[in-house]
Formats: sequence, structure tokens, C-alpha cells
Amino acid sequence: MQCRYVSSALGRAYSFSDDSVNVPLPSTTTTFNSINLGDAISPKNIKAAARMFDIRRRQSTFYQDLYFNGRQPLPDAENVSWRRCATLMDWFETARSDLPPHLIPLYRLELLFTCILVLSQSKRAPEISKINQIVLFEYTVDFLVDFHTFLNSSAPCLSVTYIDFERVYTVSCILMVTLGNYHTEVLSKALPEHSTPAPSTNDTVETPLPPYIDRSKRLNCTARALEALGKTQSILEAAGRRWGVHSLLNEFRGRVGAATSILTYKYGESHTVSTLLQQQQQQQQQQGSNGVAGSGWLPGLRGPFTG
Repeated sequence: MQCRYVSSALGRAYSFSDDSVNVPLPSTTTTFNSINLGDAISPKNIKAAARMFDIRRRQSTFYQDLYFNGRQPLPDAENVSWRRCATLMDWFETARSDLPPHLIPLYRLELLFTCILVLSQSKRAPEISKINQIVLFEYTVDFLVDFHTFLNSSAPCLSVTYIDFERVYTVSCILMVTLGNYHTEVLSKALPEHSTPAPSTNDTVETPLPPYIDRSKRLNCTARALEALGKTQSILEAAGRRWGVHSLLNEFRGRVGAATSILTYKYGESHTVSTLLQQQQQQQQQQGSNGVAGSGWLPGLRGPFTG
């Protein structure tokens, strides 16, 4: 699982196939299921751990199929993405019943990250529908804001690894690419009219519905996107303090200017938005003078995610 965890965060191909290490999950009916591990870092019961392995296995399958299983586009890519998102939502709702409350945010982050991989542009899904553009925007914003909340929550027993920060940078790249390519659609308050999806090419599979979009969140997408980018900077600064590694922060700063320009100058709606950008720019200048920020940006190895 470690190979999958790292590769999907960095946009890299796997070093071996899923079939070569197809190991069944442990039984969840064992008498060890209810063992209490106190404040241990790992989930408190076997069912909770099995749920995490389950979504990582699904994540592995979807990631391999979309990004590294050839270049032939899927004939019903939108239906496939909706069906996979529905499967992931079902996984989360089922997993909740096996989780202690403090683990639920961690598993929701895993859900959002996997859905983002499913909805992002790939070799097998080179075009993203308008509704998927909006859902992708919503999930990336939610992931970044939720991760910031999780990082600053009172759950010290839960570990946050360097790869989790790599995930944050990858998701921020997807958000910035989405803003750059589809800002008219994703920042609009209006949602595209729901039309009947094209029938699935598999007659035995029911045509899925698109992922749910909370209309109440669509009232001020500009400020929400700026908030997410601001929280991303805060997260990556924490990574620098924890490990002394500033490359992610430097790379983010090298990219974020184009996105904030779109948000503030073309779609800016309030003094609050302009003030937030000014504060971010001032912080960048101060930290740059302290030798933290670099003067340029070299794109990392992140495959399709950096645009």
C-alpha cells in the first residue's frame, strides 16, 4: 500500500501491478476486532483498518485505469466517474459506522482525495464535463479547507506524514489548473442544467446520477477558492517548519499568482477578498527576504496534475 500511497500523491506510475500482490483483507469477525488501542496512531479496530485498506485498493484500481492503462479514452467517461464517485460515497457512509468520531475527518479526506483522482483530467478521460468541472472544484476546495482544519484539530494521536503534505500540494495544483482552464464555469453561481446522462455502454449497469452539489456553497466561490489557497499556504508552511523542507511551499508560490489574479482581478467581489490577497503577498515577501522562498519555480514530477 505504501507504493500506492506515495505514487498517487506524486502522480507517478506504480512500480508493480495490483494483480501481482492481490492479498485478501483480514477477517473482521476475529475476536481481536474490538481491541482498544487507546490513543494509538492507527485506527482502533480491525474493521476501521480494513475500511482504509478497502478505499486504498479502490483508489489504486481507479488511478491505474485512468492514468496508466493506455491512451484510449473511455467511451462513457462521465458515467464511469459518476459511478465510481457513488461507490466511494457508499464506502464512506458504511465506514462511518466502524469509526470512532476522531477518525471520521481522516477518512473523509481519503474519500475526497480519491474522488478528485477519479474526476480529474486523465488519458482515459481527456475531457471534463461542465458538471464534473464544478464537482472537481468543490472537492478540491473542501479537501484543502478540511485538511487545514484537521491539521489544527485537537487530535494529536493521528499522524500526518510528509506524503500527506505532498497530497495537499497535488490537490492545490488540480484546483489551480481547474481555475485556469474552467474559471467561467466553476466560479459561476449558476449550475448547468442537469440533462439525462448518455446511456452506459454496459446494458447490465444502471446509468448513475452525477455527484451531489451543495447549492448553498455556490454563492461565493471566489472567496472560497481564495480561502482554500490561503489555507494551502498555511499547510505548506507547517510542512517547512516540521521537516525543514520548503520546496512544496516554493513551488506553490510560483504557481498561485496566476490563480489569485483570476480570482481577484477578474472575479473579485469584496474588500475581504482583496485584503486576503494582500496579506498573502506581504507574508510571501517577508518570508522571501528571510531566505525561505525561492525566486523561481521548477515544476515537480506530478504527471497530469500540474497542467
